[in-house]
Amino acid sequence: NEVRSALRACLAGGVPLDEVELLHTDADTYIPLVLETFDAVERPGADPGADPPVTFAEGVPCDRSRPGRALAAWLRWMREDCPQRLLTEMVREGLLETGEGAEKTGFGRLASLLRGIGIGFGRDRYLVRIDKRIESLTHRVAAYDPVDAEDEDDRAVHASRAATERDLAALHALRVMVERLLGISPPPDADGAVLASAARRFLAECARSVGRLDTFARERLDEELAGMAHWLERTGGANSDIRFWIEALPRETRVLGSGPRPEHLHVDHVTSGGHSGRRRLFVLGLDDSRFPGAGLQDPLLLDGERGRLSPGMPTAGQLLEERVSAFRRLLARQEGETTLSWSCRDVIADSEFFPGPVVLDAFRAHTEKPSADQGDLIDSLPLPSSFAPVAAGEELDLTEWWLRRLTEDEKVANAGELLARHAPHLTRGRVAAAARREPVFTAWDGRVPAAGADLDPSAKAGKVLSSNGLEAAGACPLRFFFRYGLEIGPPEEIVVDPSRWLDPLARGSLLHELFEEFLRGLIDGGRAPSFDKDREALRALLDRKIAAARDAFPPPSEAACRREIDGLELTAETFLKAEEHYQRETKNTPAYLEASIGIGPDGEGTDIDDPEPVAVDLPGGGGTIRIRGRIDRIDRIAGGGGWAIWDYKTGSSYGYDRADPFREGRKVQPWLYPRIVEARLRAALSPEEAVRFFGYFFPGLRAAGERIGWDAARLDKGGNVVARLCRLISAGAFAPTTDENDCKYCDYLPLCGDVKGLAEGSRGKVLSKDPLLKPLRKLREESLKKYTEEKEGKS
Repeated sequence: NEVRSALRACLAGGVPLDEVELLHTDADTYIPLVLETFDAVERPGADPGADPPVTFAEGVPCDRSRPGRALAAWLRWMREDCPQRLLTEMVREGLLETGEGAEKTGFGRLASLLRGIGIGFGRDRYLVRIDKRIESLTHRVAAYDPVDAEDEDDRAVHASRAATERDLAALHALRVMVERLLGISPPPDADGAVLASAARRFLAECARSVGRLDTFARERLDEELAGMAHWLERTGGANSDIRFWIEALPRETRVLGSGPRPEHLHVDHVTSGGHSGRRRLFVLGLDDSRFPGAGLQDPLLLDGERGRLSPGMPTAGQLLEERVSAFRRLLARQEGETTLSWSCRDVIADSEFFPGPVVLDAFRAHTEKPSADQGDLIDSLPLPSSFAPVAAGEELDLTEWWLRRLTEDEKVANAGELLARHAPHLTRGRVAAAARREPVFTAWDGRVPAAGADLDPSAKAGKVLSSNGLEAAGACPLRFFFRYGLEIGPPEEIVVDPSRWLDPLARGSLLHELFEEFLRGLIDGGRAPSFDKDREALRALLDRKIAAARDAFPPPSEAACRREIDGLELTAETFLKAEEHYQRETKNTPAYLEASIGIGPDGEGTDIDDPEPVAVDLPGGGGTIRIRGRIDRIDRIAGGGGWAIWDYKTGSSYGYDRADPFREGRKVQPWLYPRIVEARLRAALSPEEAVRFFGYFFPGLRAAGERIGWDAARLDKGGNVVARLCRLISAGAFAPTTDENDCKYCDYLPLCGDVKGLAEGSRGKVLSKDPLLKPLRKLREESLKKYTEEKEGKS
């Protein structure tokens, strides 16, 4: 705002830029701010990549250029063992040369493609993982059938193939870029001469350069690196660690230093500027913390010691006095108008700043009041310049115009019309926000009947669903719409957490594979588990799984890996102890592991696997739905008593209720799995087969082997729950959840924002008796009744 206020004053007064000099007290703060301000301000007629109309006497730090930022990011990337996240940021920001094949692919799309490859970190993983993705896309392109592009579906296939081919070409270009980058990057223990040489190659071959600033910065950085390489060679200091020197180089090196030029604003430091003869001078940064400074003594050589060494050595007090005297001489030689300014508030820390003593001195001289104090100075000033200009005609861009009009007394008469014309997305957002505040269920809340017809699982050719899909609708219909209607999801990327090795999904997959292989070995051997006899075998199998996981997901540190392994070992032992107890007490025996119904088998498969989904009839004439799923385990109940299904949950038992298997539609697996498994058992074995039990098994650390299950009679009511969910989907009533607790681990939190307010609004809409929301109202009957009673009690 301090920088913008100077430009606003020039604009309001009609002062050309080449009649303005701007002095500052802090180059690290104000030079970047001037550049950022001119980048943000619209300049009609100027080329998008044109240099700003500003000259800097001290030059511009190289870390403002693409080569400078790229060099610093490259050094950090190598230092942190080549994390995928940092390289993705470098690509997204356009810091690297992408080469041929990526001309039609923007930096954002290239970054998205790189982010979707499971690399994590480690230089040895990049090319291997990129090659796997290229191979996958190559097979996908080859699998497309030829189309004539006449039919609408054929045109969609053609467009899909073209998009895949563009991604494939971009991946090839990305691979070339990464291979070049890896070839240039030296190992962590490289000596100074090798690192300096590699940095020069990086600037020449990898760093992207656009415009004068980038070109000059690249040349200057290369000169400095060449000088360092020459010094290392001459002095025999090749083994010197110059990594920190190179990291600081872009920040400490400046380019494009220039004197005043026509049609350009001139920027200089307060201690060296003020000689341009321009009629308008602005001096920024005159708060008491920046200028003239605190006058602290040199801790290595105190003022008293300086006096004893030589009367001519300047003391801290003398230096401070000289800065003040130089500032007075600066003001004395100015013939035009001079403005002194300071930042009066830190908006982040919400703290107040005050003007330095030189401003008070200038105020006393200007007002001819030698005894005036800081209070008199502040009282005499107008309102501080802020985000919104005070007067019309001072706006630097459209944003400032809007801020001024929205904060002044006179309202914009046709604000809605202007907003709709220039920012239609904001208009739509305002309409949506207003609609969501109303008690009526609208399209802005998820009322999409057309999507309901497309997603109806009970239609003749309805969407094949899994229990997870229906449970998403049961927890939050809007989540179901995001996932299956709009088909959007979070970016696929490996996020490296220094304190954790495996995320919950990878950990769960590892344990599921472990349990399956271990139990399959027991089934083949025809024996029950024994903790004493099988502990070592299970541990050996776990070690092999861990080794494979280390290759797929490299641990961020050995400490994090060790913690995870300790947890996996304890989980495996808990599983074995609990399984030994369960089979000894019940005499039940595992028969089918990882049975695949409606999907292809993952591994050896079982005798009841079938790629076709199972048709499940809904009660009350609700139609038929097709369900698919992979069942962790099916046990034969002792004594010919039928079958029991167990589903492994490697987390905690939070969210599972023995008294309520379905939790108002949030859990439907206990009803669906027995039906699809029973159908397959009857088809594969005999028509009399029956599933008598469904349960969850929690061998993880937080649940310690707990089992929660229900017999068939307790699960009969689940059909009505599933039927209501299907009616909700077919109606296109994708309202948000009525309980913000459903949002704790949701992928769509960034889309929903205030989940507490959203759930509160959804409760009101569900209670409004809208017929489309009747299924959800029936599912949430108990919780809504409790909510209404609590609300009435408070009122």
